[in-house]
Amino acid sequence: NNYKAVVSTQSTGMYRVRRNCPNRCNTCHLVDPSKFHTAVNWMPKEPQGYCNIPDIPNGRVVPADNKPYLDPQEKLVVECDPGYTLTGGEVSCVIQDVFSPDSRILPECTKVGTPVLEGNGAHYTGPRNISTTGRPCVSWSRQLYSGAAFVRRVNLPAISNGNHRFCRNTGGSKAVPYCIVNVNTDNHVTESRDGDDTHVTTKVEFCFSHPGCDMCKPDSQDVYEAEYCSEAVRQGKCEYNDSEKEQLTSFAWENCRRSCCEASDCN
Repeated sequence: NNYKAVVSTQSTGMYRVRRNCPNRCNTCHLVDPSKFHTAVNWMPKEPQGYCNIPDIPNGRVVPADNKPYLDPQEKLVVECDPGYTLTGGEVSCVIQDVFSPDSRILPECTKVGTPVLEGNGAHYTGPRNISTTGRPCVSWSRQLYSGAAFVRRVNLPAISNGNHRFCRNTGGSKAVPYCIVNVNTDNHVTESRDGDDTHVTTKVEFCFSHPGCDMCKPDSQDVYEAEYCSEAVRQGKCEYNDSEKEQLTSFAWENCRRSCCEASDCN
C-alpha cells in the first residue's frame, strides 16, 4: 500500500499520522515516530515553524519586534485590558496554530471582581483561589480538557469557567463557590502547577465555609429546637468544609439559620 502521512504535533511528543489507503481511508492513529523511521523516514521529529497570532478576548498578544507572526519557540506575551487579569501558564509557539504544551489552553484575560460573597455565590467573580482545606485551586480548563471532569461526572457547564484558578459557582449549582484541587492519596497538599497531572488525584472542595452574610437577616430564626441547633454548631455542621456533606450542611443552614449565622460571625 502507498501511505500518505500528514503530521501534526501533539503535546505528548507523539504524532498523528493519517494513513490514506483503500482499507483505512481517513483513519488517524497516534504513533511513536521512533517506530516509523523506515515507513515515514521524512517525518520531522520536532516540527516547528512560524505561528499565527491567536486572538485573546479582552487583551492582545504582543510579539517580539511587533511582528505579524510568532517565531518558533517564541513565548506568548499577552497584555490584558484594564480591569482584567492575565491567567494561565506559559505557552510557546510550535507551528501555525499549534502551541506548547496544549493549544487548547492558552492564557486568558479574566475579569476579577469584588471579594465579597453574596448568597451562594452564583455571580461571584472574586479573586479567591484556595479551598477551605488550604489546598490551592487548579485551572478549570486543564481539568476539563484532561478528561477529569468526565470521569467524575461533574456538571460540565458549571466548570467551563476558563483557564484560571479562581473559585466559582457558575449557575449556583452548589451552596457556595468551589474549585478543583490536586490531592495525593494520603490527602497531603500537592503543588498547584501547569505540568503533568497524570498521576495526581483531583477533587472538588469548597472555598467558603458559609454563604454570604446577606443570608443572615436580623429576624433569622431557628426552625429546630435550640438544643439541636447548638449541637449542630458544635459538630461543625454549619461549615461547608466537606463537599460530600453538602446536603447535611445545607440542612443545618435551613433549619438552624440563626445559630449558623451566629457561628459564622455574620451577626
